[in-house]
Amino acid sequence: MHARDEVRRRLRAGVREVPAVRERVRDGLWPILQQTCAATVAWLIARHLVHHHEPLFAPVAALVALNASRGERGANAVRLLLGVVIGILMAELWLTVLGNHGYGTLSIATFMAMLIALLLGGERIVLAQAAVSAILAVATSNAEAGPGTAADALIGSGVALLTSQIVFPAEPIALLRRAEVTTLRALADALDLAALALRHRDHVLSIGSIAMSSLWGRTVLRIG
Repeated sequence: MHARDEVRRRLRAGVREVPAVRERVRDGLWPILQQTCAATVAWLIARHLVHHHEPLFAPVAALVALNASRGERGANAVRLLLGVVIGILMAELWLTVLGNHGYGTLSIATFMAMLIALLLGGERIVLAQAAVSAILAVATSNAEAGPGTAADALIGSGVALLTSQIVFPAEPIALLRRAEVTTLRALADALDLAALALRHRDHVLSIGSIAMSSLWGRTVLRIG
């Protein structure tokens, strides 16, 4: 009997989650399609126009650059390109200085790439791409790895910029409307909870409504 009740409880919880899942899929499907198209275009350009036989990084760069909120995708593409350039320059520098492709060169190049990225602002995507590019350039032991990665990054970032700024530009009015709907929904939930707390004199519900009101206030401040 206990197992049956547990199954029913889980089924009811799953049914309650259906609207949230539907909304999440609806909001995320279009960005996923854009990222897929951008990655495909970047691969085609690198493979057939630039004749890069293994254009792995071009579609990856396009995907990573577009993996941000609508207003941040252009800046994300520039940050990705900056990180790649830093990583490649550090790898080439320490390969020249130390003259080998051992773990010492890889460690120093990675550390210095991330340190310079940190000094230039420290955005996470710049740090990550600087480290990844330095590791790839050192580990592959290939003189063409650095320039090839830079070319792929340039192609991927360029496609991401084209996608985010020209083909599918951010729509400020739509972004504000989406933020407005989210804010009003949070405010309505907080008011409902406060009314329920007053009706039943429930201190726990009162604390919950205060917390939700505080969250709503922070949301309004971010929008303003």
